[in-house]
Amino acid sequence: DWSSDVCSSDLRPSFTAEVLIDFQPSAESASYLTNGQGNVLRHLSMLLDDQTLADVTFQVGQEIFKAHSIVLASGSPVLSAMFTQDFIENRTRVVEIRDTQPQVFKQLLHYLYTGKANLFEEEEMPLDLLMAADKYGVECLKEECASVLIKKLKEENVIQTLILAHHH
Repeated sequence: DWSSDVCSSDLRPSFTAEVLIDFQPSAESASYLTNGQGNVLRHLSMLLDDQTLADVTFQVGQEIFKAHSIVLASGSPVLSAMFTQDFIENRTRVVEIRDTQPQVFKQLLHYLYTGKANLFEEEEMPLDLLMAADKYGVECLKEECASVLIKKLKEENVIQTLILAHHH
């Protein structure tokens, strides 16, 4: 038999808690933050590689690339418009790329996912990637390509580089 005394609202549990905040990060926590950024880039790279939840397909020459429109839109204003405005690509989720080689487009995708491009050692890659970066409005990649081109500037390629710089 419960009496009204036992069920009254005066019997509330009480407790005390202390919160300690350490404003000096330890070496372990600083490493965790750095590793966390690396993990995010690794996860994005894995998304591109395994195409989990990919929602757009690119036909580049004879190759097919699947990607995530939200990732692409975050790094390219051109692709953002393509996937958010009333373009056929937004409805079909298929984009045919005719003016870029597959290996160049692959590097552009990789850069949009990870902020890194890998094939700058190849002779034509910085030129081709600069043109693709310009076409899709990826300004930071354009700057990286320009830096690589400046380092590779020689008497033999100065005119071609000047023309490219003028156009892009």
